[in-house]
Amino acid sequence: MLNINTFAPTNSFLASRSNEDARTYFDGRGDTISSAAVQTVSLDEFARREKNFRCTLLKLDLQGYELPALHGAREVLLQQVEAVISEVRFKPLYHGDAHFEAIDSYLAGCGFSLRCLQEVTPHPKDNTVFEANALWVKR
Repeated sequence: MLNINTFAPTNSFLASRSNEDARTYFDGRGDTISSAAVQTVSLDEFARREKNFRCTLLKLDLQGYELPALHGAREVLLQQVEAVISEVRFKPLYHGDAHFEAIDSYLAGCGFSLRCLQEVTPHPKDNTVFEANALWVKR
């Protein structure tokens, strides 16, 4: 189920948290107003179905669902992907979202190393790193 929130860019398969960081960041924009059933397929399954499938760059911005998506792309990551760009969080916004370290560790296990963080968003209250886009490249 996809959570449809007040502000569409915050829609997620994960429910929005109500902790102080999430309340500060969302400022009401992460409030769920409805939900929708969405059919999904893992990237590995899609690649098996599409015989001519090729993926050398994987870009993810899934509002906290990046790690489950990466788990479903393990074969493609190991066999085809040369670089991954993903939104990462340093503070939780969604129930079950993966922290930066979990994503970095998973990708390291697939042979990738972190190259840079860009578009770093500071926390609105204390100016610490809140989220960013990260680039990993196959070693």
